[in-house]
Amino acid sequence: MNKKIVQKIKDVSIVTRIILLFLIISIATYTVNLFMYWNINKSLKTIEYVYVSNAKLNDLTNNLDKVQSYMHEYLNTSSSNALASYYTNFQDYSNLVNDLNDDITDNESILMERKIRNMSLEYLEIADITIQAKRGRNIERYKKHFAEASELYEFINANIYSLNNQQFKHNSDNYYALLEALKYLEAINMIILMVIGIISLLLIVIITNSITEPLKKLASQANEVATGNFDVTFDDSFANDEVGVVSKAFKKMVINIQKYIKQIKESIEHEAKLKENELLMKNLLKDAQLKYLQAQINPHFL
Repeated sequence: MNKKIVQKIKDVSIVTRIILLFLIISIATYTVNLFMYWNINKSLKTIEYVYVSNAKLNDLTNNLDKVQSYMHEYLNTSSSNALASYYTNFQDYSNLVNDLNDDITDNESILMERKIRNMSLEYLEIADITIQAKRGRNIERYKKHFAEASELYEFINANIYSLNNQQFKHNSDNYYALLEALKYLEAINMIILMVIGIISLLLIVIITNSITEPLKKLASQANEVATGNFDVTFDDSFANDEVGVVSKAFKKMVINIQKYIKQIKESIEHEAKLKENELLMKNLLKDAQLKYLQAQINPHFL
């Protein structure tokens, strides 16, 4: 299985291998960073909203204080500015009160929020009656209702303070839980990046070996040929990449050289054989001539 994978890798061109390696590492790193960015961004947004409930309760307290303060100022001074400020903060506080939860549930915080809402609506109603009584110059009536409003004001403030502390504790727990989650995400990110690094290193080693091993083999074969040894053994299969093309060309060249050397050897052997035959013929001819001369000379001596 591994050999098949390695062979498939070898069949891909070197340029394509390098590009694929770069793309794999880049995409993996980008994906991890994108995943981490999304999770961290989500956690940060959650952290931003952790203390929103406390901020709303603080706004509620501030507006309640302003309504009470401007109402008291108007009752004492009959100032038109105090009255205008009272109505502005009255409307702001009314809007905040209407945003409070009015659900009937077993949740203690929601029940307390509902209680604050109902008391606040009652407070606003009494405060409005107090202002109307002051404007109608009904001293006894506005004093009576101001005392009721002030009493409700204290109750509402106490309940808001209690709810704020309760929610602050709950929100703090959530905040620390989110911080732990961020640390956990950071650890996961480091582990994933380490895994990507190891896998990338393995891929680099595999791809580098798929390039260098054939080159080493080719260099060794070239050195053998350079020393005069043409009996070099070649693999039956070559990769289809650039190194494979060069290896095939080198193999073809060596085989052609071997054939050429064989042809030269055969030619030399044939030529040597011809010379040997020629020399033999010359010797036979000389021997025949010698015998002929002897045959002519012998009768004269008889």
